[in-house]
Amino acid sequence: MSDFLGRLALAVSVILGLVAWTAPAHAQQVKPYQRVAVTMNAVTPEPALKTLIESLKKSAAADDVKAIEAALAPDVLVIICKPDPLAACTPGAPGVRSSDKSKPPAQRLRETLCCPGIPVEQITEDLRNETITGHISGALESGQTTGHETPGLVCTPNWAIYDRNRARAIVTATGADPLFLRYASEPIDYRDKPDEKAKVAGRIPKGELVPMLSDVATNMPDGWYAIALPEGKIAYTDAIGLEELTPSGTCLRKDAAGWKIALVMSIE
Repeated sequence: MSDFLGRLALAVSVILGLVAWTAPAHAQQVKPYQRVAVTMNAVTPEPALKTLIESLKKSAAADDVKAIEAALAPDVLVIICKPDPLAACTPGAPGVRSSDKSKPPAQRLRETLCCPGIPVEQITEDLRNETITGHISGALESGQTTGHETPGLVCTPNWAIYDRNRARAIVTATGADPLFLRYASEPIDYRDKPDEKAKVAGRIPKGELVPMLSDVATNMPDGWYAIALPEGKIAYTDAIGLEELTPSGTCLRKDAAGWKIALVMSIE
């Protein structure tokens, strides 16, 4: 009897071990895909641009909206984009709402940036001001500046450039939610199991598009993410270098009057 109970206890422990972490069914659906590089055309700000950026930071921190509005280019565009990295967030792109060019620059910023989804009667002057200073503060927080698909623009935070058609093919192959597409801002180690004691199985190079699998959540430890690999497998990482492809941001341009805010992008 004692031998039977011992075998039974062993069987139960094995079953519990399997229940503790099992590979999700999603693993059967992931197919191989071609790697997609995400490029960041880093720009070192010239002294005049650096001075303006620092001035805008201080203005946002002090809730000085007038100073921010004074830095707007006469033809500044304010656009509202969907949080979809498969859709271009550029002026004139499908689904992108743009400010009314016939209105003064400050009015374009105030009326377009604030406040999607909020009834007009609930929008106060304070709310408009908070939205503007919050956006500028958030855009400049990283201190990083890159080029843009539009020549002459310098944007912050980083503006990711990648092939959206190839990104769409990754979504099709992996079943990933487009909203969970990320890029590796640094090399990302991954493992075969979501366990820091598990051996590192490989590394995703910096600048590569990474599909995170939001539906792989069966007993996933906190801080871990399931990702689909190009070879059609699922791996796991607890790295923090997976960045969004569609952050809100601000772009500046140099003209005869100096550096000015030329494009403001907000993600709904």
